[in-house]
Amino acid sequence: MEIKALFIDIDGTLLNFERVIDEETKRSLLDFQKTGGKVVLSSARPYIGMKKYGDDLALSKYGGYYSAFNGGEIINAKTLETTSSKYLTFTDMQTIFDLTRQLEEEFQDQAIIKINNNSPFTIIPKETALEIHKMIEKTHLNIMTYKENTLLMMRQDMYSVIEVLLNNMNMSVEQDFMKAIDFHPIKVLISGDPSLIKQAYPLMHNELSDTYDVITSDPFLIEVTPKGINKGNSLVSLAKDLNIPLSQTAAFGDSMNDVSMLQKAGIGIAMGNATNQIKQIADFVTLSCDEHGIAYALQELL
Repeated sequence: MEIKALFIDIDGTLLNFERVIDEETKRSLLDFQKTGGKVVLSSARPYIGMKKYGDDLALSKYGGYYSAFNGGEIINAKTLETTSSKYLTFTDMQTIFDLTRQLEEEFQDQAIIKINNNSPFTIIPKETALEIHKMIEKTHLNIMTYKENTLLMMRQDMYSVIEVLLNNMNMSVEQDFMKAIDFHPIKVLISGDPSLIKQAYPLMHNELSDTYDVITSDPFLIEVTPKGINKGNSLVSLAKDLNIPLSQTAAFGDSMNDVSMLQKAGIGIAMGNATNQIKQIADFVTLSCDEHGIAYALQELL
């Protein structure tokens, strides 16, 4: 089988469970590029959160690419030119922000009614005070977006800190969040307790999906991007620009935001640690990311 381009997810695919590229995987991808193959890192991460791994794989030397924000921004690793991007307008941001605030208020009202049980307190018992504290934590919907190497957030929470650490970014808490939107964001994140995100996601999807793509990439995270942004469309667009037939492309992934990429590629490869749904739509299931799954697949298929 002749493969000229590899499109590779990062978390749970390129990185093992220690969050590094193992030596066997690195060697196999360097060898692939030495023979003229192109490697594209395709991730929900921003470019700044991908660059370290692109450097490890010498993408700039071999003319690879970064497909950041699930394809919302494509960057040539050699020239650092942004070859394609789609972004949200200020009006888009205001729509998403208003809906997030509306849902948070509704969830908090419901929780307060449940605590109060329709009988107002004259004295708040300690147990009730603790319950109120937990309620506030569990009904917060935070909103975040990326501005260059900084993650802007309405409030600091566990999930925003995780995002900053994963992508080696700066953070900026913007209580007047919309006032800080003086640029064109590519992606918005809404974070919260997993039980809250489970309730909020279908409501946000129903309200926004005609105009935007709305997905959950983690149990605690909802992502909103302009319509049509996904890894599959990015793969098709970049393969066309590189004059590589889709039949000569392969994609590696492990989670739901990889589905379109696996389906559009000439061969879609699911990692051994992928969800069952991903494995079912894949053409080939390799070993897990902790067992050199990419290297094994390249050896078997090429």
